[in-house]
Amino acid sequence: MNVSKEERRLLSLTKRETELLRGLETLKKASMQDLSDTLKVSRTSLYWPLTQLQKRNLVAYEMLGKRKRWYSRMGELPLRKKLGSLESVAGDVRVVEGVEQLRELYSIAIDLHATERLIILEGNLSAQSIREQGGIEFMTTWHARANKKKVIIESIFGEKVHTELVQSSIDSNIVKSLSHLSTWIAHIVPDEWINVDATLLLFRDTAILADWTRAHAVLVNTPEIVALLRNSCKVFQLTGRKVNIVAEVRNAAAKLISAPTGKDAGGEEAAGV
Repeated sequence: MNVSKEERRLLSLTKRETELLRGLETLKKASMQDLSDTLKVSRTSLYWPLTQLQKRNLVAYEMLGKRKRWYSRMGELPLRKKLGSLESVAGDVRVVEGVEQLRELYSIAIDLHATERLIILEGNLSAQSIREQGGIEFMTTWHARANKKKVIIESIFGEKVHTELVQSSIDSNIVKSLSHLSTWIAHIVPDEWINVDATLLLFRDTAILADWTRAHAVLVNTPEIVALLRNSCKVFQLTGRKVNIVAEVRNAAAKLISAPTGKDAGGEEAAGV
């Protein structure tokens, strides 16, 4: 199966990266010289795109003596294994239906869309929807995967969600799950601004609009639409109150642990007044 136009769009591949992948899928395994001869370009122009593809696990190599033999890993990726759950709607837009397919889309996105910073805008009603659909554990694991890939998560949500998040985190295992994060920046905006049941995820050049209540989501690769959504989020980022969720949860948990228990220093119950 050769690299299709849809895969190139979904993976955000450059023209040179696409040529390399197609060349490797034709040659199966190839040295730099083989690729240079096949693509009719200099070997030096292949180093950078090959390195970028390797970082994204789209290609790999094996050593044959002292020479590297490159090969495509496209067939191993979730994109080709799970693309059947994605229904093409029009051009750069796709939708998924069902909780499991929604989770798959989230996983595919974090695996395939390289980014240093991920923007998540969470509507005031969506947190409850995720909880009701059993998505809390999934989202916690998903956050951990993003952190492992060194993705900085930056959230936007309302005052109500912010308060509930900090309070619920103290009384649950979320404190433990946050321990692997050094920071989680959030911009807190007035509730009425985002009083909706939807979540927006913005990668570098891809957006996902998810509705957990109805269990469906839309993936958008259209540059103009993604840019419009990103510019809208910038307004929230500039006007919202900036906080570090990890620091807030840890501080709140520490205060809870150190709070008086109703006993005096000698261990006896304090006398009532």
